[in-house]
Amino acid sequence: MENKLEPCPFCGGAPELDSQQAYRALVDGKVGTRFVIYCTGCNADMGFCREDVESCNHEGAEQEIITTWNTRPAPSEADVKREALLAELDAQLDALGNEIIALREDLDVRADEERDRVVGWLSRFVADAPWSDEVIAASMFAQSIAANEHRSEP
Repeated sequence: MENKLEPCPFCGGAPELDSQQAYRALVDGKVGTRFVIYCTGCNADMGFCREDVESCNHEGAEQEIITTWNTRPAPSEADVKREALLAELDAQLDALGNEIIALREDLDVRADEERDRVVGWLSRFVADAPWSDEVIAASMFAQSIAANEHRSEP
């Protein structure tokens, strides 16, 4: 007899078997015990109340509830198609994400090149221009921007 419990059909969580869970019997209102399998992840459960079935024996009931818990319906054609479409969509999303990362990296490189070009132009302008407080301030400002951007990069 196989007593291994399959993962929860709803969340994939680990199931546990409790063969002594208390409950109130429907037949006569007495407190009895039941076999219950419950998921430790999402709390889904199924139970078999011993006192509600006169011919219940311990081993047969335990095996029956384990077999029932482990029974999974075969996937329908629609489920199979849906899973295939989801897998294809995941692959396309991964490819798109990789493309976005590459574009961002290219944009960062182009932004660095443009910043360096502007800083270089300003530096040459300052070197060639008559020295005035405004020109010196503009050059220092451009250089501080470039320095701060380089420091803030990861």
